[in-house]
Amino acid sequence: MDKYTYRILNYWNDQDDLYVDYIVKNTETFETAHACALYNTDDIDDYMGRSNINEDLIKLIKESNRNEFDLPKTSELSDITYDIYKELCDTANNMIWIDDLDSFMAYNITTENYELLMNDIEKYNLNDYFEVTDKSITVYGGLQCCFNDDMIEKKRSDELER
Repeated sequence: MDKYTYRILNYWNDQDDLYVDYIVKNTETFETAHACALYNTDDIDDYMGRSNINEDLIKLIKESNRNEFDLPKTSELSDITYDIYKELCDTANNMIWIDDLDSFMAYNITTENYELLMNDIEKYNLNDYFEVTDKSITVYGGLQCCFNDDMIEKKRSDELER
């Protein structure tokens, strides 16, 4: 029996980038991780026309020897960073532009939240995914692949404690 089992939740193409959203479970410890990986569409021949795409994606994930359990957990992020992360995960174009008063207000980016976001960018080495100027914040695709999104599990645990 394999030490890990994988379940593909979703995959999508953004130009030549192939994003794969999946759950991995350690069959020995029963620990789970919710991760996203980024590959090149050339990594799978004719991936759009394949009937066994999930098997091919799992093979690709296994071959990458990535340790999803070593990724920082989203529950460790400040709320503002997590909100931006989730919005990026839900967007169709893999980018977010926060560039006017309305968008700053929509993300509740106050002076305090801005500092929390900057601290997370530094702490988790996210400079490649955020372009910050005096008047705007641009968030790039790939940020989805930096974390183990454990918030669903954390929320479930919190609900059980009540």
